[in-house]
Amino acid sequence: MGFIISIIVSLVFAIWPLVHMLNDKKHKVYYILCFVILLVGCFVRLYLIDKYPIGLQSDEASIGYEAFSLIQHGVDRNGMSYPVNFISWGSGQNVLYAYLSIPFIKIMGLNVLSTRLVMALIGCLTLLVIYLFTRKELNHKYSLLALFMIAIMPWHIVKSRWALESNIFPDIVLYGVILLYLGIKNNKKKYYLLGSIILGISTYAYGTSYLFIPVFLVILYGYLIKKKMLKWNHALLYFSLTGIVALPMILYTFVNFFNLGTIHLGPITIPMLYVNRMASTTLFNPYDNILTRFGYNIMDLFGTVLFQVSDRVYGGIPYFGLYYTISLPIFLYGFIKARKCNHLIIKITHILFITSIILGLFLRPSSTHTNIIWFPVITYVIYGFINIIQNFQIERHIYGIYISIFLCLIMYYFTGYQDYLTPITNYSLDDALEYSNSINYDKMYITINNQNYISYLFYNKIDSMYYIDNVSIQDKNSMFQNIDRIGNVYFSYPSQIENNIVIITSRQDKITFDCPSKEFTNYIVYVCN
Repeated sequence: MGFIISIIVSLVFAIWPLVHMLNDKKHKVYYILCFVILLVGCFVRLYLIDKYPIGLQSDEASIGYEAFSLIQHGVDRNGMSYPVNFISWGSGQNVLYAYLSIPFIKIMGLNVLSTRLVMALIGCLTLLVIYLFTRKELNHKYSLLALFMIAIMPWHIVKSRWALESNIFPDIVLYGVILLYLGIKNNKKKYYLLGSIILGISTYAYGTSYLFIPVFLVILYGYLIKKKMLKWNHALLYFSLTGIVALPMILYTFVNFFNLGTIHLGPITIPMLYVNRMASTTLFNPYDNILTRFGYNIMDLFGTVLFQVSDRVYGGIPYFGLYYTISLPIFLYGFIKARKCNHLIIKITHILFITSIILGLFLRPSSTHTNIIWFPVITYVIYGFINIIQNFQIERHIYGIYISIFLCLIMYYFTGYQDYLTPITNYSLDDALEYSNSINYDKMYITINNQNYISYLFYNKIDSMYYIDNVSIQDKNSMFQNIDRIGNVYFSYPSQIENNIVIITSRQDKITFDCPSKEFTNYIVYVCN
């Protein structure tokens, strides 16, 4: 997305403070600063998302192609009609992001921009939601601080530019939690009902929701009932409403836990996966000792939260951390101070944080697996700064330091970070495929690095029915299926040179062929006649 379009879309989200300023000119500076923060925050989430991060990661290609397949034929690439969870690789992929992407891919075609756009827009929407919420709940000084800190957070910037489908889960949950808070505060059933529905929808965003959502709601509603802020029968109603919205996902969980087989409910499919990945990533992995795994989970969770360790190159930016490495003492200070705070926002933050910890103990922690923990962590950082400002009045220094680090982050993201990503992504595979498509060949051979078969489907916009009819899968019952070939395209190297073939090799493989070649950044195309 180019500069002008990014600015225009950013203005759609950023204009609201200026609208509010018309009725509250007394706080003109606050609204102008909020406008600037929203504009900059949205812009860095939108600008050149079709080019950065460099290359197309396999999960991105997969979710984009699934949406493309649904648009074409109403089935995913495994032939399932409107599934509540994709089989994808064999071990599943969440569906909500693909369904949200359908309008954009239908209008713009299947490409990197249309695939990543939903994530960037969700990131911008979250900034607007934070502004609208804190404007009413906090004084202007602290509202501005909260918006500023979330707008510049490395984790939220990076994840807003990468179409990993599970990355919308924290934002969707945040919207639901804010609505529940408004329901509690204002005693309005409409907020409770809408919040309950959104939390039910969040179960289609990420598999960790199966544990997180019910545990969070039980703790939250239990607390509210104890404090006489909610009647038990109302709590049961709202909990049931979330369950009704999530019912297809509940059925999906039972189908895969008890191996019940795929269920068809009209056009909706409850698929049984070829391999249930949850077993290998939780305490119940049959190959791990539970106590040993529990101990590792504690250490991993400790490292992820305190040392801001990212589990993958697309999860965070080296040197800067997930919520900035210099923010660690502020997070700890805010967490300690928050223990004595009785404000409902902080109480709900505690419940979110505790539930995230429980999730991290049962599920192998990582910056992605436990991505729901970052909003409460950022809230503690903000609360820490609020207490520091109250005691020392140094907000100008805080803004100055973080603006400086933020500018360094942005400069590094668009330069050195992309250089860091280039050797380990499928960057330039699209160029290699485009060049190969201009050649008449009998067979094409493509390196198997990075699940390149999904990139081949994505970049060439292969009809999903053609894929289903012509795919050869080496081992269907595996967590990540190995695709032998799709028609006359093979995902391996030829055992011997044949006439009229094209071979696409990865530079990492360090394999050469005695044929004319054309070089791209990460790939080499050999044309053997």
